[in-house]
Amino acid sequence: MRTSTPTVSFVSSLVAAALALAPMHAAMAAPADANEGSAEAPTAEAEPTAAEPAPEAEPPELSAEEARYVAMETGVTEAKAQLDEAKAKLAGAAEADDPETALAEAEVDVSEAQTALAQAKTAYDETKAELDASKAALDEQKVALETVKGKKAKAAAEAEIAESEAMIAGTEAVLAEREAAITEVEAAITEVEAAIADARSQAEAKAAEEAKAAEEARAKAEAEAAAASVYDDRPPEPRIANKPATGKGLMIAGGVVGAAGLGMTIAFSLMTRKCDYDGPLQCGLQNQDNFLIPLGAATLLTGVMLLGVGAGYNVRYKRWKKWSPEDDKKTAFVPTATRHGGGLSLVGRF
Repeated sequence: MRTSTPTVSFVSSLVAAALALAPMHAAMAAPADANEGSAEAPTAEAEPTAAEPAPEAEPPELSAEEARYVAMETGVTEAKAQLDEAKAKLAGAAEADDPETALAEAEVDVSEAQTALAQAKTAYDETKAELDASKAALDEQKVALETVKGKKAKAAAEAEIAESEAMIAGTEAVLAEREAAITEVEAAITEVEAAIADARSQAEAKAAEEAKAAEEARAKAEAEAAAASVYDDRPPEPRIANKPATGKGLMIAGGVVGAAGLGMTIAFSLMTRKCDYDGPLQCGLQNQDNFLIPLGAATLLTGVMLLGVGAGYNVRYKRWKKWSPEDDKKTAFVPTATRHGGGLSLVGRF
């Protein structure tokens, strides 16, 4: 059994030879047709006719095996082209406004590459099956060779077996090359599919981060707007002389003055009321008790008043800092005055 190992270049050479012979055949047939026409009608005027184009030569029909080789080559080539397009779209997906569209188009290209590769694999499997059948037939020829008698017949059988072995070896070489190409394309398809899945996961993660950032920004804006509305309803800040009335200065001054007044009162009392004529003071200021003791007491009272006013201002300022909208919804007693008297009124804000 004989097998052939055609290649694409062999088929292309057959087509080129046919196309080259077609114009020569047309040129050789044209003078004979002209002479025959002139013999039939020597007196008639020749009517101008348009030059008819030479018929295109049909490419030689390929055998089933040759068609499978071409199908394998075409399928691998188309699969590689589709993968190149998928890689280009995948590279542009990262910068695209809508990466999902680019990824979907890349997946379509990968699917088309898989379809083309499947056709090549089908042709490969068919050729491999035929090769296996050829090997089986070769084994049968080798077995039958032992029963062949006669030198010429045996030599012819051996020559045929050698030719079949050469054809099988050539087919195996071509199939090995095609198998390597198919394996390479399959690996490339797997790589591109993994890259598409990775790019989609990154795009989804990026979209989730952007959505989260947008939600946080919206929540922050709402919180700021709510805080602004709350501060708009807050009462004005207590101020004295265009400065915050925290009361700290009055409390400090009241504490100092009160301490000084307390010390003066105690000292003047000892100097005027509890003195000893034989002691170191000798009661020289005894007659000044009506002046010195009230002076110390007045200083102490002034300090206490300053401290009390400062404490009141401080409490009011802290209450303003801790103000909330709920505070305005509470009731309170406020002094009221009428034409015939005064009193307290319970007022509230709701």
